[in-house]
Amino acid sequence: MTEGKVRSVYADKPGEGIVRIAEELGADLIAMGSRGEGTVRRTMTGSASDYVLHHSTVPVLICPPNNRPK
Repeated sequence: MTEGKVRSVYADKPGEGIVRIAEELGADLIAMGSRGEGTVRRTMTGSASDYVLHHSTVPVLICPPNNRPK
């Protein structure tokens, strides 16, 4: 069984905070969710998951939102 740690990160720039904490902890993987914003909105407001994906030195798993109708 694989063990892991869950951390909540509070920072002015969440993506930077997540990458920093992962480096401090020596993380093997970053798993995070995505809100599923469109390209235009994500470009204008930024996206923590995009930042982490492009700046992390460890693998990143991004889980999309479940938008399927029930």
